[in-house]
Amino acid sequence: MSLENLHVKNIYVIGETLKSKIGQELDSQFSGQKLVSWLLDNDGQVSTREEGVKLGKHLVEYRVIQHIDEKYHFLDDPTRIYSFCSDNHDYPRTVSQRQIWVQGLSIMRQFTQDIAGAKKRRTSWINFNKGSQSNPNFKGKHLLEWLENNTDFESREDCRRFLKSLLKLNFLRCNQNDLRFDPSSEYWFYLTRLKEDLSKTRKISKTLMPEGRKQSVQEKTLTRKQSII
Repeated sequence: MSLENLHVKNIYVIGETLKSKIGQELDSQFSGQKLVSWLLDNDGQVSTREEGVKLGKHLVEYRVIQHIDEKYHFLDDPTRIYSFCSDNHDYPRTVSQRQIWVQGLSIMRQFTQDIAGAKKRRTSWINFNKGSQSNPNFKGKHLLEWLENNTDFESREDCRRFLKSLLKLNFLRCNQNDLRFDPSSEYWFYLTRLKEDLSKTRKISKTLMPEGRKQSVQEKTLTRKQSII
């Protein structure tokens, strides 16, 4: 199947189908590695582990599954544990909620690109001191102004209603854990804080490295250290 052209509606259908099938074979919580292996062996949606990871990322982005501690994006890793979101109160169940979520994804991507541009220009409208440097917190008023200037919402009140909907779905998060939108509060997008955890992936790949290759790497590291001394 072509994951690049996967329709949003199909992602939720795939998620609901997977839950009914996996529930019979896997626990309610499962590792990313186990899900990819299950997709390869049973589902027919993917033909390689790379495609399995792509589908897993789609499922995370559209709130079908989540890391149990909401810390990581989807990883083909035995130590990263996930569960389905359909029992959560903030799961986008209705068509309108799913439309809001998809619109939120588009706005998040555009807005974070502008954040990156603001960082390069060293402008002061984004708070880089709180949150991470790559995914900073931002004031509600700045997101509200951005929506007014860059989207098709007809009024400021429409923008506020949309942001309240994103808060209820937990797409947008507030430092004060407040579901009421306050322009003076600081916010971030849930998905931008999920870690890819590449360092962990590197550690795993080293443990799977053949002994001869591992020894060669160690020798090169030692040689570099000696040359520095």
